[in-house]
Amino acid sequence: MSPRRRPPDGMADLFGAETPKVEIPAALFDTLPYVKGSDTSKAAADSMIKLAGHWRRRVYECIALAGAAGMTCDEVEAKLGGKHQNISARVRELAKGGHIYFDQKVRRLTRSRRSARVYWAGKGPK
Repeated sequence: MSPRRRPPDGMADLFGAETPKVEIPAALFDTLPYVKGSDTSKAAADSMIKLAGHWRRRVYECIALAGAAGMTCDEVEAKLGGKHQNISARVRELAKGGHIYFDQKVRRLTRSRRSARVYWAGKGPK
């Protein structure tokens, strides 16, 4: 079963709930990490830029919409119906880019009962 698509920002869904607007940083779409000096790694990154940008945006939106509760990578995977390899890579990119953050002291159990970091949108506490 695919995850329920949400209506465009500012529109009501079937149940009358209006979707909140999430500010998406433009930098989420223009880069993808690769091994410096490796032409094959650069070519692979270039070939994935649109797909990775799409998923990076979805992951960021999902975490941002969770608000103060935050989300684990596993929760994002379950909510979006994505593969672990793809979602965890996007979470790592967002964290390394400073778009999401985690607190080492805050953990939640995953579906497999393992402890996982909780992520929030933003730069983190100062």
